[in-house]
Amino acid sequence: MKASIGNRYSLTRVKVNSLLLTLGLMSVSPQVISASPTDSKESRQTSEDVMSMSLKELLQVKYTVDTASKKQQSIAEAPAIISVLTAEDIKRRGVSNLYEAIATLPGANLVGSFFGYSMLNFRGGQQETYNNSVLLLINGHPSSEGDFGSFHLELIPINIVERIEVIRGPGSALYGTNALEGVINIITKTPIKSTAEVTLGAGSDDHVEVAAWWGNDKFRLAVSGSKNNGYDFSGTLDEPTGGGSFPVNLKDHNRIANLFFDYEGEAVRINAAYFQQDKFIFGVIPEIDVSSEHDFDAGYIDIKYNKRVGEGDLVSRVRYDYLNRRSNVPSTTISPFPFILLKESDNYGIELEYYREIKGIDFIGGLDYQSVSSLGNYRVFKTPTGDFLDHKWKGASGVEDFSAYFQAITSPLDNLSLIIGGRFNKSDTGNTTFVPRLGLSYFYNPEMAFKLLYSEAYRTPDLFERYASAGVTTATPIRGTPDLDAEQINTLDLGIDYTLSRRYTLRANLFYQQRTDSIKRVPNTTEPLVANDFANEEGDDSYGLELDLDGYINPELSIYANISAINGFDNSSDKEINGLINLSGNAGLNYQLSERLNTSFNLQYVREQENRLNSGENTVIDDYWLANLVGEYRMENLSLRATVKNIGDTEYTYPEYIRANIKDIPGGAGRSFYLNASYEF
Repeated sequence: MKASIGNRYSLTRVKVNSLLLTLGLMSVSPQVISASPTDSKESRQTSEDVMSMSLKELLQVKYTVDTASKKQQSIAEAPAIISVLTAEDIKRRGVSNLYEAIATLPGANLVGSFFGYSMLNFRGGQQETYNNSVLLLINGHPSSEGDFGSFHLELIPINIVERIEVIRGPGSALYGTNALEGVINIITKTPIKSTAEVTLGAGSDDHVEVAAWWGNDKFRLAVSGSKNNGYDFSGTLDEPTGGGSFPVNLKDHNRIANLFFDYEGEAVRINAAYFQQDKFIFGVIPEIDVSSEHDFDAGYIDIKYNKRVGEGDLVSRVRYDYLNRRSNVPSTTISPFPFILLKESDNYGIELEYYREIKGIDFIGGLDYQSVSSLGNYRVFKTPTGDFLDHKWKGASGVEDFSAYFQAITSPLDNLSLIIGGRFNKSDTGNTTFVPRLGLSYFYNPEMAFKLLYSEAYRTPDLFERYASAGVTTATPIRGTPDLDAEQINTLDLGIDYTLSRRYTLRANLFYQQRTDSIKRVPNTTEPLVANDFANEEGDDSYGLELDLDGYINPELSIYANISAINGFDNSSDKEINGLINLSGNAGLNYQLSERLNTSFNLQYVREQENRLNSGENTVIDDYWLANLVGEYRMENLSLRATVKNIGDTEYTYPEYIRANIKDIPGGAGRSFYLNASYEF
């Protein structure tokens, strides 16, 4: 019998220690099976339900998702190419933040930028403005800063995460703008009984962290803070448009504090968070050098209300995000006076969504309004005669999107599921976009399933791309174009899920994607104060193969491995996409040495990349291997974990393909050591 739309909850933090240890299910915590955040609490299952499940049913629980369709489905059935990371996976992979965790999945690559941002590129997509082509959801709340449309995963503490669902491919039909290359849904812990946890950590580069978390079936509260004085990297990076060479020394501080609140009642759910960061930015960008101090505070609140209307459920949601940024910049070769760079933006939205089952068809329809506004980008110069205000983003009134969307899922046969959906979007520029979604999932037998998917997505230009402009006193490396068209992509996916000997799951995905109206930096050769303009370009085509294997060799030893091979061509230059990672892979194993002690070893490989510079020089970024080792000892309430990152002390770099004035930027620290202790009450 089909579950109704209103009952989509999967398991939440259930005790299945002995059973799961015997099964050896790879990456599933002996204490926790994760929850989906969008469903009613009444449908949460108890420990007794789990103990009565068959092996097949338990495997389906492990691989149950709802980000793909806002309906609980197995990964094999879900109409998207999707992966799951549990809280236990994240701990065992020896990562320091969620960027690194997601980069262990197939088709996801971590790179850096000239402005100190970390970026996650999916399937060879080379984002031009930080993380604005991948949508971040926190318990379903779309989270991004107003100016750049980007997100900051380093601000989300690992200890509050229950699971992460990651879609590789378009997601705009359900989620709107920014879901161009993929969707990341971070689902926080939702226990069924009162639980508290305190975590302390310390490690290399003066790293210190403290975190506390408390929650029950209604309220959750988390607070954490960390500091890190950076890793040793020194040298000289050339920046031709920035007045010559810049010294680089990354032994600088990075301090983060955050607060999360979550309330879940019978009909209302309230999510809220506050983030604060204080760091020195890596500044090869003109007018900002490596000693610039960069601070920002940000926050959001999301209120969701569920009401039964007729034979369906009406969900209304109001959301608000804000971000304030301040950079203290000393005098440089660009500016003889120190100055303060100020940016302020906010983002709010209203959404109505209706769920109903009609004659065996699960239907979703919705309306969504989003507004992003900015007070602009100011520089306050500290001159001998007083402060001087220079407003760089003239006319930056904001960006607005209004959307209507629908989705219908039906199963005409027991082993066949069909989906059709789409979204119509109109922006404040008058541009209209319709993105469809079509797909089928077919179970050939209980061990093998196929899915064929076609989907499109769009990204509305952000404030930076539309309104960045030259100041009244100095040159600018980039200028916005107010009438940019939305960037679009269409993707065709063929996926195969195969269960081998009831112990291993193999997933193979073939994809082809075509991007049009790409928003890129185009050199300006006519105006001396402007180096580049944003403009719509032809786009690119890419295709690839993703293989993903996980399972267990015996009850004590579990493994995972994935590999991604991608080719892509820039239609504007008729050359390979600049900075493209053609081949990458991850592998790891977890060995349960005893009831209390386990260890994990993880390996990552990234093939060499070509970076074509504006000077015409073709440079090559070396390939690299990274290895992490994790050991954990668990007592009844106490967990002790030791991590060695980058065991081989590898020095690696990322291509700087966005502005393409320099070859590369540093990737990360050498060999590092970390200790963590967590106590659960």
